[in-house]
Amino acid sequence: MKALILAGGKGSELLPLTANTPKPIVPVGNIPFIFYQLERLKKAGIKEVILSLSYQPRHIQELLGDGSDFGLVIHYTVEAVPQGTAGALRTAAPLITGPTLVLNGDILTGVDLSRVIAHHRERRALVTLVEGRSTRPERLGVILKNRTGRVTGFIEKPRDHELQDDWVNMGVYVMEREILDAIPADTYYTLERELFPGLIGQGAKIIAQKTDEYWCHIDNPCCYLQANFDVLSGRVPLPKFFGLFEPKPLSLPASSRMDAKSFVHESCVIKDNVVIENAVIGEKCRIEEGVQIRDSVIMSGSRFKSGAYLRYSAVGRNCVLGEAVTIGKGAFLGDKTTVADFSRI
Repeated sequence: MKALILAGGKGSELLPLTANTPKPIVPVGNIPFIFYQLERLKKAGIKEVILSLSYQPRHIQELLGDGSDFGLVIHYTVEAVPQGTAGALRTAAPLITGPTLVLNGDILTGVDLSRVIAHHRERRALVTLVEGRSTRPERLGVILKNRTGRVTGFIEKPRDHELQDDWVNMGVYVMEREILDAIPADTYYTLERELFPGLIGQGAKIIAQKTDEYWCHIDNPCCYLQANFDVLSGRVPLPKFFGLFEPKPLSLPASSRMDAKSFVHESCVIKDNVVIENAVIGEKCRIEEGVQIRDSVIMSGSRFKSGAYLRYSAVGRNCVLGEAVTIGKGAFLGDKTTVADFSRI
């Protein structure tokens, strides 16, 4: 079985963190996000992957190449203008030769995909979709189904009175190739609003499979932070491709303190009296004397001058925080941002 990752969106919901970086390769735990998905696919025995791209595809293609460095075969389709989630399947049709596992490109998950595939085959469904629990069901798609798990309808972004429970469409599917025949050409077409409801209206067998396994929909900067924290806490295992992401020891001054959970790239320079707690710091960052970083993510090449304080925030690439800057909860700085000395945000 092949897999298709729907990775063509602009990631506008993650701005400013995605202004210069496609969402699939924004780092989570100092590792490009897409590697977490590729790792799950490999564990399910899938070694041939199609990436559906649109926004800044070159960055992703240069990172992954043909997949051989990671024990995979990777194909690419590129849409000049995004054609919707179902339209992306239609574009990839020449590469789809049979049943296909489909992932939304913004899902971090620990779901056992091999079990999902086995359930799909056992039920002989046209489509199997995975349901997960959400604390924000009103922002996602609610699935209507009968007692056997057969899907009878969908409500996208439901209102309060339409919510039946906290189970939502996770964005993980197994699909038979025949569904391609139901996707019209040269039309923006989505899975949830057009394709699946149309198939159900024709009597097609679409089933839902529930799972309590971990998942996170990275659809805003706060969820991006949470995904990083989940990696730090061990809820999500780090991808391992031939030792590519094996952490290396970091030398800290005796007066500085870093907790056991934090990830700090070994190329960083950490000065005296620095405190790092539950944080991710990317490569080639420079952290000056007396800086405190808690519950935050700092991308590569950034510099924090002496006495700076950061809490529950994310900082893009090549940023500079001036002396004694204080950044409180919920700030998200885009690449190359400079914050002047003694500023408070």
